[in-house]
Amino acid sequence: MKETEYFWGWNATLARRVFLEECDRKSAPQLIMAATLSMPGIGTAEAAAAVLASIVGAGHLPGIADADKEYWANALPERLYKPARKLGWEASTEYRIDNLGPAGGHAGLIFVEGGSYCPAMPSRYKSASKDVLEGKIDEATYNVRIDAREDYAARPKARPDEQGRVPMMCPASGDSPTIICPLKQISQRVSEAKKRKLDEVNPKEDGYPIGDDLPEICRQHSVLFTQDDMPPVQQALRYKSKEWRNFHGYARNLSEGGNSMAKSTKYGSLHDDSRRQVRGFAAAQIFMTFLLAAMNIRMICDFVRKLEREEAHEKAGKAPRNVPVQKRRDREFANTYTGTLPGGAPDLELRQQKAAEKAARMAQRATRTVKKRT
Repeated sequence: MKETEYFWGWNATLARRVFLEECDRKSAPQLIMAATLSMPGIGTAEAAAAVLASIVGAGHLPGIADADKEYWANALPERLYKPARKLGWEASTEYRIDNLGPAGGHAGLIFVEGGSYCPAMPSRYKSASKDVLEGKIDEATYNVRIDAREDYAARPKARPDEQGRVPMMCPASGDSPTIICPLKQISQRVSEAKKRKLDEVNPKEDGYPIGDDLPEICRQHSVLFTQDDMPPVQQALRYKSKEWRNFHGYARNLSEGGNSMAKSTKYGSLHDDSRRQVRGFAAAQIFMTFLLAAMNIRMICDFVRKLEREEAHEKAGKAPRNVPVQKRRDREFANTYTGTLPGGAPDLELRQQKAAEKAARMAQRATRTVKKRT
């Protein structure tokens, strides 16, 4: 029988600030905004909800909360999504494979991966996420089908009221339809040129309503949806769209980067209990709070120093530099070999001088070689 070595620890839930727009991602340091501890594997969703609530309680505005499959995709909506939604947070997440494709619906609309769509949306669009995982289609085809879903998506007719209810419109309704359906009379305001560009619903598609007992969304101009009528977990950005991929990939990388920073020796080795000879949940929470606060101060200092370098560079009349700082040696030490000054900014003048010296040495060697031969 093999002996197993066990380790005792806590589960840390961190929330780091990220920006949706790429132009904003260098406008402020992306700090750890909130954190809490919990038992490993117990109360993970509640810990995330508490972290999001503490951010709002500190006076910050809610936004899009991106997370891995452990949170939005795994937790029951009552444990995380609904409490966060009441505070104004929107979700961004991957889905587990068993949650891909059609999953329920309301008033005739079907729910597919956080969105509400026409029931007669082509089957190849409904199953696109499963098909790409099973190797039935390639990534390029998948992206085309994901983008094509947008035309079949239901859209809100107005903003939510005080109770969170939203009137939802069929994609074939209104003055700006995105598809043409035999069950809907197209508005006279739609031009003939636009009509020719719109896809037409195929009555032979699975899910196309048949018979006299049509669903509400097919009989009415709009249907009032409560929050309970919506998909279990709505996404702020259409799942797997270009915008979603850009933000989700960036947010996940930044989040994992923050976790690595907290564990690094430079920022305090959060995972190493040998540096904190004390036991207990409360003590661990206090030490983690101090460590993360110090890490935030370090990030703020780095951000301010970078601004100061850019301002000094601009005052000197030099072209702006955008060199990523990746290693400590480049941030804190001058490297004469690469011509890099502290901060990671390459010194153009030093490199030009080194290049001139190298060219002079090569010329001298060539001269000596010629003299020897003669």
